[in-house]
Amino acid sequence: MKSWDYMDLCYQLVIANNPDSIAKYGAALVPTTVDSVHPKTLEIRRYAAAPQQCVDCRLNNATTTKPAFWPN
Repeated sequence: MKSWDYMDLCYQLVIANNPDSIAKYGAALVPTTVDSVHPKTLEIRRYAAAPQQCVDCRLNNATTTKPAFWPN
């Protein structure tokens, strides 16, 4: 059976959306989801991010081709 090569060192970090926090915590991470939005301006206050190799399966020699067994 083929291994899925799951990376158990993956994590998500919530980062404040300001230059200092992004530089300190998020420079090497890829945004994944919005965590908080200002109710009036809809500006993103915080977002979650993860290491690139945890977000982009192509970096682990995976494919983006849809398998035949997935429904249309």
